[in-house]
Amino acid sequence: MNATAGSTIEEYEAKSNRISEAIKNYFETQRQNSIEKVKTIKRYSEDSAHNEKLMLDEIEKTKLNVKEYEKKLADAKDASILERRETLKQQFEIRESQLERYKERRDQLKEMLLRKKAEMKNSMEEMEREKENASIEMQSYVLHTGLRIEPLLEDGDTDRIKFSFYRLNLVRPKETYSFVLHISETRIYSECDVY
Repeated sequence: MNATAGSTIEEYEAKSNRISEAIKNYFETQRQNSIEKVKTIKRYSEDSAHNEKLMLDEIEKTKLNVKEYEKKLADAKDASILERRETLKQQFEIRESQLERYKERRDQLKEMLLRKKAEMKNSMEEMEREKENASIEMQSYVLHTGLRIEPLLEDGDTDRIKFSFYRLNLVRPKETYSFVLHISETRIYSECDVY
């Protein structure tokens, strides 16, 4: 009885030890699996963080590339605008230079016109003075010489005009001179007579 009881206790103890060992092994396995899972999750998390960092870096690079492209595009547009502006500026300067030359030429012509008008006015005034002087001289000559101008009867196709005047000489008495001027389409000649 005692032997059987002792054998039974040992069996229970052995069975209990086996169960306890099995439970221990199970939990150890679960713990190791959990540790591995944690490591795996941590590794995945680290990989994910690394990948996220890489992705963020790529996004930043892409943003920089976009900004650089936009800047280049803006610079290209600015360069085109500046080039167009420079072309228009050159055209404007050419037109402005032409306008200045036209203004200068216009001013020269205006000055020349004013000078010509002044010269013409002076010439007309001089001609009027000469005409007046000539008229006075003619009147004086007619008065002192007794000049007479007489149209004669026409003779064919010739017009005749007789000019008579006194020779001015204080020593000798007055002598009357005359000449007839013949005017035709072919020639002009005169005949002199002394009275």
